[in-house]
Amino acid sequence: MLQLLYISTARAPIDAAMCDDILAASRRNNLASNITGLLVAGQRRFLQALEGPAAMVRATYDRIAADPRHYGCVILSKRIVEQRGFGT
Repeated sequence: MLQLLYISTARAPIDAAMCDDILAASRRNNLASNITGLLVAGQRRFLQALEGPAAMVRATYDRIAADPRHYGCVILSKRIVEQRGFGT
């Protein structure tokens, strides 16, 4: 399984409403794609780990990278893992 970690910069300050929208969409999309992960959101930064089937992780990352709410996506790590680090 593929684990991908990236960071990006929000175009506007991150607020609770934005996080709620992202969380709702992520739960729906990730369940359908067999993806788990972690999202950390700060004042203007996102740090996210995605893990699951390689093709699904790549497709999810491509969709996320195209989201206009942020820019400057930089992949920090991309590796094959035996077990999920963020299974729940």
